Amino acid sequence: SVRFADGVQNWSLSLDGPITGTPVLFKGQLYLFTRGDPRLFAVDPQTGELLGELNTGDWITSDPIVAGNDLILIGQDGSVLLYR
Repeated sequence: SVRFADGVQNWSLSLDGPITGTPVLFKGQLYLFTRGDPRLFAVDPQTGELLGELNTGDWITSDPIVAGNDLILIGQDGSVLLYR
């Protein structure tokens, strides 16, 4: 994470693969995924601490979508996953 005002790095996070979609802020946590990995990662947006991960059972192929109180993911096989 880089502070917009002056470009100073706030924190960094290392995962097994490159982040391939746009992370989304949902219910106070930053959600992101990496290429070829079925896990959705939850990160503290202030500290970069990995808060948890969820194995979705399928590779995530598009940016997570926030719709009200729901987080929607699209899997590689075309499945739609809804999390509350």
